[in-house]
Amino acid sequence: MGERTKKLLKRTLTDQEVIKLYVKGKSTTEIGKCANVSSRYVRMVLHKHNVEMRSFESESIP
Repeated sequence: MGERTKKLLKRTLTDQEVIKLYVKGKSTTEIGKCANVSSRYVRMVLHKHNVEMRSFESESIP
């Protein structure tokens, strides 16, 4: 099993699920915890699918 395949097995959410949570208002940090990945990885997924990113300030406001 390749290294890339091992990493994909650890992720618990699909790209579409990540996008759905982000659009609903979840922060990249919250999504990362749910998906068992880093918030940076979540941002990479969103960027890959051309999802418009919110500003960092809006993510930190409850």
